Amino acid sequence: MLKCVNHLKELYFKRWGIETNYNHLKSNLNIEEFTGLSEIAIRQDFFANIFINNLQTLIASDSKDEMDAEYKSKKKCKYDYKINKNLSLGYMKDRIIEIFMSNDSKYYDRLKELFKINPVPIRKGRKNPRILQDKNRRTYFINRKRSV
Repeated sequence: MLKCVNHLKELYFKRWGIETNYNHLKSNLNIEEFTGLSEIAIRQDFFANIFINNLQTLIASDSKDEMDAEYKSKKKCKYDYKINKNLSLGYMKDRIIEIFMSNDSKYYDRLKELFKINPVPIRKGRKNPRILQDKNRRTYFINRKRSV
């Protein structure tokens, strides 16, 4: 029985990155809230949010590689670090159009530098108690309910 529980913990740990990405999509990108009520508006909002998430992930990956090289060469750190998803989304949302409309790579390079400003430490082995939410509370307004 204990061996089975350990296998389940290991499998869940492998899925943790996917779960945190769902949380990012729902909490930061508000993927469940739509600007329109028609099917086309909902699809458009959904695919735009997925595109933004993918773009953020790609830029964060480039930034993380550079950040890791800088941290390892300059100083010894207690923790490994990762890009702060919430802040990187804030930096990115006003600069997306500049990146796509310009042939100059300086906008992309500047964005990568901004992503590296406030990294988050990766603390292994942390355990936080679960906080159960009230089941009767709505998570969305009735007129913004999912239709797909």
